[in-house]
Amino acid sequence: MEVSIPQAEKERLIALGSEGIMREIAGGKHCQPTAPYRDAIDALLASVKASEEAAALARAEVREEMSLSISRKALRNSHWANAIAIIATIIAVIAIIVGIK
Repeated sequence: MEVSIPQAEKERLIALGSEGIMREIAGGKHCQPTAPYRDAIDALLASVKASEEAAALARAEVREEMSLSISRKALRNSHWANAIAIIATIIAVIAIIVGIK
């Protein structure tokens, strides 16, 4: 026998997220005696957890990409700073040589 969760209840549970579903289960809700109903809740919970983990992974990837972009810009800026420092050193050496003569 297959039991399905009514659509409105399913949407409400998805909106609660995995922690909300777990709170309701711990509070005694969703403890109907039919194993198929518990299986349907367990399957929904697993699905919600997987969605949350996928979203967390996507956010982590975005943060990593942003961090990498910032690092690339910092490296580019340090290259320019080094180039300017080398040019300033060359100018200083030329000024010293010209000043000695």
